[in-house]
Amino acid sequence: MLQLAAAVVQAALEPGPESSTSALASAAAPGLASDGDDVPRVRPRSSSDAGSWSSCSSGDVATSLNYETGHTVERWAGTATGTDGAADGVAADEAARAEADIKEPTPGQDGTVPTSSGSQAAPPGEEGEQIKVMRAYQIEMLDKSLKHNVIVAMDTGSGKTQVAVLRVKKELEICDANKIIWFIAPTVSLCTQQHDVLKLQIPAVPMMILAGNSNIDAWGPDIWATLLEKVRVVISTPQVLLDALDHAYLNMGLLALLVFDEVHNCIGRNPGGKIMQNHYHPRKQAGESVPAVLGLTATPSIRSELHDLDALERLMDARCVSPTLHRDELLKCVKRPKIRHVIYVPGREDFMTPTMRDLDRVYRELDITEDPYILMLRNNPTDRNNRKLATAFEKYDTYTQNQMKSFCARSREICRQLGPWVADLYIWKAISAHLDKMDKKTDGVDEYGNKWSSGSTSYLEKKHLADIYRRVKVQRPPDVPQTFDDISDKVGLLLTELLSMEEPTVGIIFVEERVMVAMLAEVLSINQAITSRYRIGTMVGTSNYAARRKTVHEFDQKTDYKDLQSFRSGKINLLIATSVLEEGIDVPACNLVICFDTPRTPKSFIQRRGRARSKDSRLVLFFDHSNPAIQIWHAKEEEMNSIFEDEERAARELSKLEDSESPSSISFIVPSTGARLEFDNAKQHLEHFCRVLCPSDYVDSRPDYIIHKEPDSLLTATVLLPPFLAANLRQHTSASPWLSEKNATKDAAYQAYVALYDAKLVNDNLLPFKSSDMLGVDKRASEVPVEPLMKPWHHVAPAWREAGDKWLYSLSCVEEDGRVSAEYEILLPVWLNQPQPLRMFLDRNHQVELQLKAGIPVPHDQVASLPDHTSTLLALHFGHRWPVEQKEHVIRVWAKDQSLSMNQIGELAYDPQNKSVSQGDFLIRDSGKSPYLYKDTIAFKPEASQVQNTFYEYEKAPEDVPYLVLTKWTRRTDFLHRLQGDPAKNEPSSKPYARVYPLPWATVDTIPARYAQFGMLIPTVIHELGVMLMAKELANSVLPVIGISDLHLVKEAISARSASEPVNYERLEFLGDSILKFCACMRAAAEKPDYPEGYLSLWRDRLVSNSRLYKAALEFGLPRFIVTKPFTGQKWRPLYLDDVLQEGDGATPEKRKLSTKTLADVVEALIGASYVDGGLAKAVTCISTFIPEGLWTSVEADREALYARMPEGEPLPPPLEPLESLIGYKFQKKALLMEALTHASYAADSGKRSLERLEFLGDAVLDNIIVTKLFRLKPELPHFRMHTLKTGLVNGEFLAFMTMEHGVQLAADPVLMEDGTVETPEDVSYLWSFMRHASFPIGIEQKETIKRHAALREQILDAMEKDDHYPWALLAALSPKKFYSDLFEAVLGAVWIDSGSMAACEAMVAQFGILKYMDRLLRDKVYVQHPKEELGMWANTETVTYELEVKESEERAGEREYFCKVLIGKREVVIVRGGVNKEEVKTKGATEALRILREERRLSAADVVMVG
Repeated sequence: MLQLAAAVVQAALEPGPESSTSALASAAAPGLASDGDDVPRVRPRSSSDAGSWSSCSSGDVATSLNYETGHTVERWAGTATGTDGAADGVAADEAARAEADIKEPTPGQDGTVPTSSGSQAAPPGEEGEQIKVMRAYQIEMLDKSLKHNVIVAMDTGSGKTQVAVLRVKKELEICDANKIIWFIAPTVSLCTQQHDVLKLQIPAVPMMILAGNSNIDAWGPDIWATLLEKVRVVISTPQVLLDALDHAYLNMGLLALLVFDEVHNCIGRNPGGKIMQNHYHPRKQAGESVPAVLGLTATPSIRSELHDLDALERLMDARCVSPTLHRDELLKCVKRPKIRHVIYVPGREDFMTPTMRDLDRVYRELDITEDPYILMLRNNPTDRNNRKLATAFEKYDTYTQNQMKSFCARSREICRQLGPWVADLYIWKAISAHLDKMDKKTDGVDEYGNKWSSGSTSYLEKKHLADIYRRVKVQRPPDVPQTFDDISDKVGLLLTELLSMEEPTVGIIFVEERVMVAMLAEVLSINQAITSRYRIGTMVGTSNYAARRKTVHEFDQKTDYKDLQSFRSGKINLLIATSVLEEGIDVPACNLVICFDTPRTPKSFIQRRGRARSKDSRLVLFFDHSNPAIQIWHAKEEEMNSIFEDEERAARELSKLEDSESPSSISFIVPSTGARLEFDNAKQHLEHFCRVLCPSDYVDSRPDYIIHKEPDSLLTATVLLPPFLAANLRQHTSASPWLSEKNATKDAAYQAYVALYDAKLVNDNLLPFKSSDMLGVDKRASEVPVEPLMKPWHHVAPAWREAGDKWLYSLSCVEEDGRVSAEYEILLPVWLNQPQPLRMFLDRNHQVELQLKAGIPVPHDQVASLPDHTSTLLALHFGHRWPVEQKEHVIRVWAKDQSLSMNQIGELAYDPQNKSVSQGDFLIRDSGKSPYLYKDTIAFKPEASQVQNTFYEYEKAPEDVPYLVLTKWTRRTDFLHRLQGDPAKNEPSSKPYARVYPLPWATVDTIPARYAQFGMLIPTVIHELGVMLMAKELANSVLPVIGISDLHLVKEAISARSASEPVNYERLEFLGDSILKFCACMRAAAEKPDYPEGYLSLWRDRLVSNSRLYKAALEFGLPRFIVTKPFTGQKWRPLYLDDVLQEGDGATPEKRKLSTKTLADVVEALIGASYVDGGLAKAVTCISTFIPEGLWTSVEADREALYARMPEGEPLPPPLEPLESLIGYKFQKKALLMEALTHASYAADSGKRSLERLEFLGDAVLDNIIVTKLFRLKPELPHFRMHTLKTGLVNGEFLAFMTMEHGVQLAADPVLMEDGTVETPEDVSYLWSFMRHASFPIGIEQKETIKRHAALREQILDAMEKDDHYPWALLAALSPKKFYSDLFEAVLGAVWIDSGSMAACEAMVAQFGILKYMDRLLRDKVYVQHPKEELGMWANTETVTYELEVKESEERAGEREYFCKVLIGKREVVIVRGGVNKEEVKTKGATEALRILREERRLSAADVVMVG
């Protein structure tokens, strides 16, 4: 049947040689009637059909259909939860509750399976319908409800519920904390829906559902008192509230707001009307307080009962209001669906499959005397039980009997409606699900929330039913139907209808019973033709009451809104639903609505018709061929056609009016560019502006319009802009009244855009600012030519000839044991700060520290009398390599209390008796004055083959004299850095003598060798002092206004890592980057109070970008001072004073190239140095020096300006009061906290901005706290470690997790127990639960994140407490949306503005456990670098590629799973699976790739050792 339907439709849709409309009609699928044609076309069933299902192949039909196999009970039946289900034994219509059966949609052709989160293009229909946020007409209704009681009458699908949600939120904020909001819905199912919607958007407020089946009749005053004390929002049917008022358990004075859903039902003797008649009006007439009233109703309901409208307004003490529709909204409403009738032949009522017959047999063979209920009554023969026993025997009224009776009836109905194969599948699934649950039972609470034990009647009844089920001979049916007869004619016609639709399609299939939803979804999901075009989800009813027991054969269906949300976002395009979707729930406009079962009431028909409001939509009604109701529906459709014609006529008249009115000639022209704004382009400009600056995925950025009726039938319009703008820029009204809405809205948009230009929020081209509009932000080169490095000694040399004081510094050579081995004096021509100690690496095992004391002045006229050993000390080490002249140098050095001269070098012949020489105290020299150390004396001249290094003309040396065995004095010139390499790897020489020299030829210094050792350090000392001189020149001459007193900080700031100096700028740059960001963010927010966050980021970036910073470095000539090349000393030569003075300070004309990143880094390092030297004030001075266009003030002044802009005296709404305890700070201005909690989707509070600006500031505050704490740690952390630690502590996933861990103890929603009592458990509320938003998708996302957090929490905590690696992959699996971390940072920004205290901000960060985890990372040396970053470093020059693939999960049915292939270059390193999102699986892949590479390196190293 399924193949046949698909084949017929495909043949009809494929054009052929005779393709035409008539051809299409002639090829119409059997049973599919054209418009107005109710004649049934029934597919004949004959014996020839047998086996055609299984034998059908791609060659038999136009389209081959494949079927998904392997369905299991576990996959589709789901798992029971404590809130699922309806009561056992309730009638089928009562069991239909508002439940969302979440079955993941089948993968599309691209292999992807949609999920409940993320964004996707809107489905066909109205733009932006995937984002359910407040629109202007909803805000208009909200504003009216805040002024007086109203009945909001709006069309189906227009978002009445969201008006109520925002009204409840607003009332919670303004009403007395002791008052209650009561939300009345006409049915239990609608109560559940509204509770779910409210709880998703107001999770921190205690609320409760009360319904007539909750044993409320047994409640007394104590239970009601407990309830009223703990709960803030109650959702109930009207009878519950009426009974409570009638019994005086509460009075109207305790209520702040009454919300009536489907208020039109209150007319007559309805309990809702009696609430108003008997309790509201008498209290009001007595002058006592009464609650505000908000009624909700659908426009068709009001139209159908127009004569009752006046009475309804009087009854509800409210005015009926509707938003003024715009023309495009009106046209949207009159998109008339095309109504089609499909006539089907149902299956025979007496037909049963073998499985059905066996089920019926087991039912009829039941012995009621074995029933646990009967046994329980007999075991306790009271009069009452005896009466119950008689009734049970008479009516066969027991749990088991009712279950089996209902089960058999339901299977027969499924067989008639869907077919024998589906009936058998249903029986097998229902029995398997119940038996599986019974196998898992334990004492305590069952999956329905019932308290019970293995001896309870409830358990015994369910166990008895399980035993009965085991008697049924049931097997799992084949994976697909085997013959045409296995599927009903009705299902075949449904397939035909679905496949006849032109793509894209967005549709709803309405069915009566919840179990039909599940089974129909099963049938559709195995048809490849269907699943290739439709992504299917389900939505059914639910019941959330612990006192109810579930009908067993309605096997479990998951209860959440994931499929509904996916339908809204466009990820699901076909939703199968019960009547729960008719009203009260927002869904996208559809172009296909199918009533699989005939609507029961005209109202139901109207509601379903309202769902088909897309262009060229189709409403399909299925009728049993013998149903007499067809003629009634014909009459109803004629009535609807008349209404449509009236509406279309009104739309045409409105269009003529708009076209007839002369458009305004007003325009605005920007003088500098000629850009023009006029009425006709203002709305497009405004929409573009809002779209560009929209801050998040959950915000509808479109401007909204409210129409106002003025005298003389004229209209004006007010445009509402999104809340990321300042309050004074969010509303603009047309300057003149107009005849048409079209021109009124154009006028409002024009006024708004001119105001945006005046506020400097658009550029002179009348477009939103881009980065290129912000000065200083441009594309920078990687390198730029710069002037050569400064020659510091050339710069200061003239001071030797000037009359000013010279400066004497004492230098001590301190050994590692603290012993001073030598002391020297150094005379400089200028003053330097006391230089820091210099660590010199003399050899692998010998370090010495040169310590200089503070300089003392020496009068110029005394300089000539001071010793000068500079040339002698240099010659001791370097004299054999290049000549050293006895001349003045740029510095003067001498050994303290010693007299040294160059004549003492090799002054004496070697004396074998001189023990000091053999002990190494003096250097031995050869004829070329090369220095050596004594090792041994031998009595003969060794063969040249025995000497590793022979001297020149060794063969001519004397044979009969003793020879000295010598060790060569080091030739090293670089003592700033440790020796590299492993000396153990040097192969020992087979020659026994390294060097030998004839004893008679050798000479000996009379200057101890320790002075030569110091002489070899002089070039390094001169270099380091030269860098200090450059630092001094930079600080005192170039940047004097900053006043950095510690020149060592400047020296550090100008030393690049590539220079390999003892210090480099990376730590200071890390600090300065954070300080600059912090100051720039404060400056941006204070200087540009009207800027949204996107503009603030651009304004900040123009100041802090590397493009701006490197230009600042060039402007101030910083390249002259930046040391980038390492000092090796290999090319160093003495700096003789006369030569230097002759050369002057002139630099060679050749320029060098420097990285622009290095130039920018030095500026940030100088900012960091300023902060260390003088705190935030000096850092701001440094920033303002380099970047003067920032108009810098003090950070405190900026904060005070921001603080002053916030209103005084605003109270914190009662629901938000616990938040101050949560964050550990009490606000002076509560308005700051309110703004920090306000998401951009929350448009109900026109006086508050959304949180983005505060998040912008809080991000900088958090960065500053973490960076400064890391920087101050002792011993100092290297730059790379600080960077990775900061990344681990401020990333969004980590912050989100920590906000989910730290909460405040509050009363939870009261729980209705089985005995009718109310328990109020304590619960923990978290920061995210206080966020003010008006987005249903945010609520869904929060609910899904809670589930992921619960599943991952223990793993993450365990990793945080014990692992030696940071849990990157686990946090990626948590996958929290950005609003979690944004909220934390916004509140932190609010604390900073309110307190002005970084200590208060740090306390909040500590409150959330972030600093505690920092201590753990530091204490246990946890490895924090992200695996992807590490793998990139490991790969070096090769590219790391992550290739992703999405497949349906094998373990978790209906869910998708990510696979990741990791490649380095062209090598495939690893393939991993198991990620639930892209980031998680990429992190897993990088981690596994690193493990493989490390193991390969380890094995490779082991192989090398073995070979050696």
